[in-house]
Formats: sequence, C-alpha cells, structure tokens
Amino acid sequence: MLGLERRTSTVQHTITEEMVGLFGQLSGDLNPLHFDNEFAERTRFGGRIVHGMLYTSFVSEALYKLGLSDECVIFGDLYVRFIEAVRIGDTITARATMIGMDKIMHVVECELTNQKNEIVSRCKTKVLIEKLKEKKAKLQVVAQTDAAEQVA
Repeated sequence: MLGLERRTSTVQHTITEEMVGLFGQLSGDLNPLHFDNEFAERTRFGGRIVHGMLYTSFVSEALYKLGLSDECVIFGDLYVRFIEAVRIGDTITARATMIGMDKIMHVVECELTNQKNEIVSRCKTKVLIEKLKEKKAKLQVVAQTDAAEQVA
C-alpha cells in the first residue's frame, strides 16, 4: 500500500454531438432529453442536455492519471451528485484530489466544472493504488531453436 501523499489530477474535454451519439449507442440510453430538440425544449431544461454519466466518465481518466507510471489504479466505488445541466459544446474539467484513506483504499473527491467555472457535478470515490509487479524476463527460446536445428 502506498503512503498518503496528496495527489491531484485534472482532465478536460469539450462535449461534441458525436460523443453524445456514441455514448447513447454504447449505453443504450436513448432518452429523447439527449437527442430530440423538440422534446427537450418542453422540459425544465429548455433544450437537450448531455448524459450525466458521459461527462462523469471523465473522472475515470482523472483517477487513472493519479497513478504513477509504475502503479495500477483500481476503481472501488463512486457516489455522484449532478448539480447543473451540461450541453453539447460545453468544456468540462474533471479534477480528482486524494483526501484521505479508508483502510486500504484512497478516498478521492472529484469536481467537474464547465467553461464558466460552474460546478456541474461532484463525486466521491475510493480507489486502490498498487505498485506494479516487476517484469519477468522473457524466456529465450534459443535452446529449443538450437535443438530443432540439430535434429534437421
């Protein structure tokens, strides 16, 4: 287990129409709130919004980047609170910060903001960060090759 050093990681992505379409296809979430302008305009949002889990998935990238090159970051759990709607064209920044330990898991707080620096979502997660095992030397097949050549 690694010590409790305070690490922060930030990633940023601009939401595109293509991202929303692909996410809908992959997740099966084809709610008209995400795809149908006429439908979405009649909701409290006044227009289409992005899937919350699409931009929340940026947290996964930020968590991965908390690890060093010789570490593996393993997702434990995730608690999310959606605060503001996200629209196509918004630029979302996901910031993950280690804040403590819970037994063997690192506790991480995440905040997602838009291009206006408004908080659109907050989450808390636990991750396990492990050192990678040493690489095993590749076995040489030289002896087998030599033996095969001698038989031939």
